[in-house]
Amino acid sequence: MLRLPEGVTWIELDLPGGEAARDRRAAEHRAGRAAARAGLASLGCATTRDVASTRRGAPVFPPGFTGSITHDRGRAAALVAASSSGYAAVGADLHAARGVDERTARYVGDPQERDAARRAAGAEADDLLFALKEAVFKACCGADEWYEFADVELSFDDDGAAHLLRPSRTGVELRWAISGAVVRAAALVAAPSSVAAGGPDEGRSHR
Repeated sequence: MLRLPEGVTWIELDLPGGEAARDRRAAEHRAGRAAARAGLASLGCATTRDVASTRRGAPVFPPGFTGSITHDRGRAAALVAASSSGYAAVGADLHAARGVDERTARYVGDPQERDAARRAAGAEADDLLFALKEAVFKACCGADEWYEFADVELSFDDDGAAHLLRPSRTGVELRWAISGAVVRAAALVAAPSSVAAGGPDEGRSHR
């Protein structure tokens, strides 16, 4: 599972199988909200009865918390952070590592990114790039912003740690894990006051 700092949690739920496609989408939506409520409760939020949505369907978390919801193929997860953690925004992506076709893979990452991701994640490299960039979109895009995959450039250290090169944003941490043929990716954006103080984790990124 993901290594996350204090004050940040990842809650993941499995959905029962057998639903029709329409029912499955509704079930994933409900499970994502349930995961968000569980994450809020685990961080001490007193009001967890509901997580509202914007017109675009993005979750709205209670004051003092931020979060992101993701689901894919029978799983749903929520990444939730308390403001005390030093993060102003987070983004999550849960992605079944089923292999990305070559045309899509070229759209998601350039050759240099894909080579670096292969050294970090092997056969799941293209799935990892997809998931990490989706997490960045959720964490960094404002209401009137939108990124394409080509707008986001990533690099990887020899130990697999991922870093955001473009767009240029201060205090963005990327974290990822692959297990059970599922990629889990998180982008954590430090609050401006935390960046100025050299925290919450000095801009480092972790596998």
